[in-house]
Amino acid sequence: MNSVEVIELKPKKQPISITLQIIFVIAVLISGIASLFIKELMPLLYAMLSLTLFTMAWNQYKISKKKKVAILYAVFGIITLVSAIWELL
Repeated sequence: MNSVEVIELKPKKQPISITLQIIFVIAVLISGIASLFIKELMPLLYAMLSLTLFTMAWNQYKISKKKKVAILYAVFGIITLVSAIWELL
């Protein structure tokens, strides 16, 4: 009879940047809802949105190897970061 060899496959470990992106998206949703009621929280929304966009740019660049999309996310991240700083002034 033929012998069968069992190979155990281990799943890849999820990068920490994906977990951070999920956390930042949840934080953007929460701060977006909060900024609907309290207008002073708009800089927080912009800051969380820029962190999310920078994390998305990093994930697109490193994991998905899509450099053009990563540049687009980074540009929008810079715009929202400038908006956050502008709101604070």
